[in-house]
Amino acid sequence: MSEKYDIQVGDRVTYTLFGKKATKLIAGDEEINLIENDIKQDAIEILKIDRPKYEKVYGKQEILDEAEKEYLSNVIKPFRNKVKFFEKCNAREEQQYLDIYIEDNGYIVFPEFEENSMYKGMELNKQYTLKELGLDK
Repeated sequence: MSEKYDIQVGDRVTYTLFGKKATKLIAGDEEINLIENDIKQDAIEILKIDRPKYEKVYGKQEILDEAEKEYLSNVIKPFRNKVKFFEKCNAREEQQYLDIYIEDNGYIVFPEFEENSMYKGMELNKQYTLKELGLDK
């Protein structure tokens, strides 16, 4: 049993390995040990653990939806390696905007949008890395 994730025999573990998503049904202690070793070596990232009858034990909340990920990924493509962070900010009453901070170049400020109509998974005034937003691939 993993202390961090409480993995048990019978659990369905969803994880990423080399950037690809996979799901494994845990049939015995050997598989738990293999997954724990992979976690310790940062070889895999656990996304979700389901118990029989689909009791969710752990779930990684996606911050951006697929359309937002695709859009931002395309926008930053020419300078991806220089992106330091993304931040959702308040503009004026009931308006927000997105900032991207680029190393050595400052901010890219996106047009304003109606409050909580876009980037709903992002907290206000919190800096997010490419990895946190799932844009590091």
